[in-house]
Amino acid sequence: MALFANYVMWNYLPGGLEFGYGDAYHTDNKISTWLMPQHIAQMMHFYSETRPEWVALMRHLRETMFTGGYSTSRWGAHPLLLMRMEQAPPPMDPGDLPHARHFEGRGQIFMRSGPGPEDTFALFNAGGVLSQHRHFDNLNFWIYHRGFQTVDSGTRANEDAGEHLQNYYAQTVAHNCVLIDMPGEEVSEYWNGTVHVQEGGQYLAKGSEVVAFETNDQFTYVAGDATGGYRAEKCEQCVRQMVFVYPDHFVIFDRVRSTQPEYTKRWLLHTAREPRIDGMTVAADQGEGRLFCRTLLPADAVLTPVGGDGQQFMCGGRNWPVPPGVELTEMMGWGRIEVSAPQPSAQQDFLHVLQVGDAAGEAEPMAMDPVERIEGDGLVGARLIAGDRTIEVSFATEGEVAGRIRIIRGGEVLGDRDLTREVQPQEGLALPQ
Repeated sequence: MALFANYVMWNYLPGGLEFGYGDAYHTDNKISTWLMPQHIAQMMHFYSETRPEWVALMRHLRETMFTGGYSTSRWGAHPLLLMRMEQAPPPMDPGDLPHARHFEGRGQIFMRSGPGPEDTFALFNAGGVLSQHRHFDNLNFWIYHRGFQTVDSGTRANEDAGEHLQNYYAQTVAHNCVLIDMPGEEVSEYWNGTVHVQEGGQYLAKGSEVVAFETNDQFTYVAGDATGGYRAEKCEQCVRQMVFVYPDHFVIFDRVRSTQPEYTKRWLLHTAREPRIDGMTVAADQGEGRLFCRTLLPADAVLTPVGGDGQQFMCGGRNWPVPPGVELTEMMGWGRIEVSAPQPSAQQDFLHVLQVGDAAGEAEPMAMDPVERIEGDGLVGARLIAGDRTIEVSFATEGEVAGRIRIIRGGEVLGDRDLTREVQPQEGLALPQ
């Protein structure tokens, strides 16, 4: 319980927002503050002496994010259990926290370039033991930079959400995941009601594991294996590796293998507003931020937009609209970009570079940094020029889930090593040593 504040801190986005995980409403993505000042106050009382470092983080939350008052006459907040609040240490600087935190039980890896409103925040979904209100979205990712640059599309804007929840929102097609199309596949049932369609998605919500994770001052790396989330009749392997090079570049590699070569594979990217496609580059804005996504593999990929009025929530050949009376918001999504090869094959790799930045208040429109594909010795990857840095990230195309990263500034090598094949342990606040 003393670490509750740590989980809240990692969910918190600038402006009092949250990513919108699971059966979230996606109406405004405002983080809930109900009773939060009261809960934090009581935990400060109970743990101020035994867990001062954790309480310092609670104090930061209380003084900067959850500043409202609380009642001592309702909901069990007895005044005698609030007497040690002022003995708490000074508030922690959130900049002292690491660049990423893996919450094993939840199956969530939060990442950030820093704690400020100008920073970039991301969430990756893999592993975990909890299943309540969880979707078929193993290996899904969210990216926030001055706005929601990728979104988790759909909504549960009322208690049942009609047929939209189980037929679209909970399904893999609503998320930034990979589809493997097997004709005649059974539907993936969800708690809300009858599921009528299946569009290439997963059938187990708890069907993945984190196989590698590390975070340091230059980058965060996570790899997840969602092979078990797809039916074995169609999927032999589905692995995603993501490298976040601060402050605003992501390199994502997906290794997908199907049991039959004719099963089409589709890589999905959901945006809040209508995206623009220029060759192999997608651009989209939300809030005051901008996203670029460059497809490097398949080399001759087909990029197909699916969205707009009456097509925001397409699944199984039809749109599943939100229930009557629910107002559509940007957080529910414009639709998606589908990336696929012109001809299906049993083995398909996807390689993408994503970059975020500011869209507003610039003299010249933001352009994507130079990016190119690199190959060699069983590896494929990307080389990008980010200001005065040259960044190369490569991934193994066969065998173990592996890779390598090299970062150079001028003539100085800032890093040149293999990506970890282990999961970095997490305990407490996981502060850098």
